[in-house]
Amino acid sequence: MSFTHPPHWRTYVDPAHWFRIWHPPGWTLVEAGGEAQLVAPDAGGVLRIVGRWRADERKLDYETIVDPQQVFPHSRGIHRSRPLDIPYLSMCVEGESNDAARFPWWKRWLRPPLWRPWKLWTATHKSVCLVATFQTTGRRDPELETLATMIMNSLEFADEPAD
Repeated sequence: MSFTHPPHWRTYVDPAHWFRIWHPPGWTLVEAGGEAQLVAPDAGGVLRIVGRWRADERKLDYETIVDPQQVFPHSRGIHRSRPLDIPYLSMCVEGESNDAARFPWWKRWLRPPLWRPWKLWTATHKSVCLVATFQTTGRRDPELETLATMIMNSLEFADEPAD
């Protein structure tokens, strides 16, 4: 059974009209560079969503759509998780990453790494492939992770996406 969004949630339709999602009113929408970012209240996490056109509609090997290690360098505990509860082909991968590599060695020595959980989803319909990521800005927040998954479960692709 697929998720039905609460009636007070806001709608986001991507500029190409390939898909739409619903999100809670407290989440801030930022569009830039062909990417939609939904920022959780108090900047607790960011959900990034990108739609891409695929010239070949044949079945995809999800392992080749996106490499989690490229999206989230310095990751650990990467594993497949439950796919989205939507009527489209989807997959979910999750893990943890840290940003220690961006600090000088002496700061890494003085500051233990902060491992932040992340999720990466892909969903396809006809020639459209959607890739979404969610990462908290601090420690694990199960409520934010659940809300991000609910947002992604509200995904609807256009019946006939325009190219």
